[in-house]
Amino acid sequence: MDVSAETRSVKADAPLATAVQRNDRAAIRQLLDKKAGINVAQPDGTTALHWATYHDDLDLVTRLLAAGADVR
Repeated sequence: MDVSAETRSVKADAPLATAVQRNDRAAIRQLLDKKAGINVAQPDGTTALHWATYHDDLDLVTRLLAAGADVR
């Protein structure tokens, strides 16, 4: 998967990042199944990967990386 086009995407609506921020497991699962924008950032630049790391959720970090999360 080429994440380069999506890597710098910042939107007011970043559903996956918001779901991870809220630790909403059902929404996270649903959004990952739909291949939602893994690297879409919230307005402050925070991504789903940032939030998973913040929550110290190694399982979710691993899932996001496998789904194409950009570590940069």
